[in-house]
Amino acid sequence: MPKINNKTLIFIGLLLLLLADVGYSFWQHQAKALDGDMAWNSIPDDDLIPVLENPFGTKAILEGDTYVNPNKFFCHWFNQFYLLRAPLWLQQWFSPIESVYMAMGIARTLIQIALVILLAMFISKSYRFWTIQGLTAMFLVVSLFQTNGYYRQMAIIDESTTYVFFYALPFVFLLIYILPFVRQTYWKRGGSIPILVKITWIPLAFVVCLSGPLNPGVALVFVVLVVLKYLIETGRNQLSETGRITIRRVISSFPSHFYFYLLPLVLLAIYSLYLGSYNSLSIQSKQPLGALYQKIAAGIYPIFLSTPAFLVLFSFIGLNLLLIGRKSSNLYSFRFVELFMWLLLFCVTYIVLLPFGGYRDYRPFVIRNDTLLPVTMMFIYYFGASTFYLVRELAKGKILYLLLVGGFIFFYTKMDNENFDKNECEKKALYKMAQSTEFAVNLNDNCAPLGWFLSRDLEESKLNAKLLKHWNITTKEVLYCNSCLPQ
Repeated sequence: MPKINNKTLIFIGLLLLLLADVGYSFWQHQAKALDGDMAWNSIPDDDLIPVLENPFGTKAILEGDTYVNPNKFFCHWFNQFYLLRAPLWLQQWFSPIESVYMAMGIARTLIQIALVILLAMFISKSYRFWTIQGLTAMFLVVSLFQTNGYYRQMAIIDESTTYVFFYALPFVFLLIYILPFVRQTYWKRGGSIPILVKITWIPLAFVVCLSGPLNPGVALVFVVLVVLKYLIETGRNQLSETGRITIRRVISSFPSHFYFYLLPLVLLAIYSLYLGSYNSLSIQSKQPLGALYQKIAAGIYPIFLSTPAFLVLFSFIGLNLLLIGRKSSNLYSFRFVELFMWLLLFCVTYIVLLPFGGYRDYRPFVIRNDTLLPVTMMFIYYFGASTFYLVRELAKGKILYLLLVGGFIFFYTKMDNENFDKNECEKKALYKMAQSTEFAVNLNDNCAPLGWFLSRDLEESKLNAKLLKHWNITTKEVLYCNSCLPQ
């Protein structure tokens, strides 16, 4: 019998652990309740007709109309397309009610997998995420995707499926867009731009910038920092070579791939932000910038400091910086120290700009796990990249360091508790509606199916009733409310 070497055993072990994590995450995701924007977006509500009919928002600009989310067409379209079709397809194997929860669990899990794989590519500096290096990178970060546990502080995959399509999925598109640029610029790999990228990247830039509320701002901050870093490095090199800096020469030295990748992203991000000024939701929720910055300041403690969620992550990053940043150590890496400074600058700049996106009363501190998604991803990436480096390069004390890494992963895995029953109340309500022969159903006050809040008015369930009928959960449109009908 052929002998299995240690590398193969490690590969198999990592693969099995990752598969177990994916299965566990899926079971958590499918146990979430349905959110209050599902029917509003998928049926859809009359408010959403303009954005679904105008992918590029031309109606807003040419006619001066204000309407809901004119710069977020692709979020609405992907969300609507999936919600209307996936549950029906799954009804080949599951009951109508179970098919809905399975579909939502699959969507959240697939998007989580995509983000973990993309993080692994950036960490390992390779597209080959299926190698032992890629699996190692994935294993380092996967426990930080908190489905329950520290969800309120650092969740990347929202418990609301609608929010997943508006925050996590657009970030997948953005990471895919910048990946070949980062590979060519910072990994020093690849020469000319592949023909497939040349054909698809400008259409992808439209998807990136017209998806979600965060992408345009994140894209602009990313490009500004990339250009600033290039200008500093080029100017420094020019100064050492000639003793003076010529701005024209610095600017003319930009590589052609900078223009190919970054220029469409900048132009479309600016267009998207301008288009967002016609968003009726933002116009209705305007508040003074000073008040919004005060809210952010008030939110720092509950989000970053009140629990170990970020504190443990920050502490481990600090340990990695201590090991990597000592110039007397053979582990010293200026690249990692510099990378941390640029990522920190990105996070601070992003948070400072957040208030310009407006205010929502359901997000009292402006910063929340959803709006902080890019910041959380940056810290997770840096933890993964620096740990990946140390796991490979550390010689003295490596066993102790690996034990610390294992403890870190176990801590976040343990804290992400099960909570597999978050939709049980809602399921019972749906079964009650499915079995009803009446046109309206009176529900108890334990939960609000497909709603953010309990409903006291039958009229509020009209869109939900249409969606439940579309999913074959009911044979007719059944209205419902919480304790609002006479017994």
